[in-house]
Amino acid sequence: DLNRRPVFRSSALNVAGSPYVMGKAKNHLKFRLKGEGSPRECVGWEMADRIGDLEAEPIDIVYQLKADTFRNRRRVQLVLKDFRPSVPDKI
Repeated sequence: DLNRRPVFRSSALNVAGSPYVMGKAKNHLKFRLKGEGSPRECVGWEMADRIGDLEAEPIDIVYQLKADTFRNRRRVQLVLKDFRPSVPDKI
């Protein structure tokens, strides 16, 4: 596929509010991250079983950006590929 969407990494982010599971089968994870600027909405498809991992703040994330429209509101959503407790960068 020549037109792959880019994958980004952000480090040392904190969860804003309470993460929750969603979806008919309760298998997806949703939460907001605070960093620079306003909090960003994150969704982790098939990641509901990892909700407890968000207690180890801050976290590092790998994600793709996706435009989402819900109830006629358009916003940018972070679609998680993976996350982990934050690890300081080593130089």
